[in-house]
Amino acid sequence: MAAAGESVPDLAYRLAYENESTYGGCSQSVIKALMDVFDLDLRDVLKASQPLAGGLSVYARGSCGALAGGMLVMGYVYGRSVEELPKGPKAKTYLITRRLLEEFEAEFGSVSCPDIQRKLMGRSFDLLKEEDWNEFLEKGGTGISARTSAAPWPSSPHGYWWREGSLSGRPRTVADPSPNTENTTACGFEIAGRCYSIMSKKAPTFRGGGELLPCCAV
Repeated sequence: MAAAGESVPDLAYRLAYENESTYGGCSQSVIKALMDVFDLDLRDVLKASQPLAGGLSVYARGSCGALAGGMLVMGYVYGRSVEELPKGPKAKTYLITRRLLEEFEAEFGSVSCPDIQRKLMGRSFDLLKEEDWNEFLEKGGTGISARTSAAPWPSSPHGYWWREGSLSGRPRTVADPSPNTENTTACGFEIAGRCYSIMSKKAPTFRGGGELLPCCAV
């Protein structure tokens, strides 16, 4: 699926862009991209997310659907289950999704669909109207989903990245292959049976071969 030399965030970006360009629907485009990248079974989540597109019912009246789609994927992986409801809210879930929200708002200036549309394309759109839909496409509206799929990682100021590995969820020290950075303690976590590590880096810039994630993801 990934092209030669293509990083995971770049792959997520490309798939989300292709999804929205082909099928439409920002929320579903983001979820399908992350579903494929991380090999997650999100079919029910994807189906339920359709009305979130275009600022709710493609009417530009609420939160960005691409952002909402990303939040749903994070909630699926890290959110509270039915069995965990009596235990109270999971703060970790809010910490992880807050990072996405902050990254998104820093790039687009708002989490509101009509605000973003006005900033990027001069006005907001009712995408059930053919003329609005055509203008939306002409002005590059499909790019928002792609940038949301990659946003939590390459633009993160916190300087964390992951590599696929075999840490089995146990913290341990691993070597950082990137130049001019310090080796630090990594944490392991699992998504869909695949183990990943998070490693703090001295430099807050993205380098190919890993994907940036907040350390609180563990």
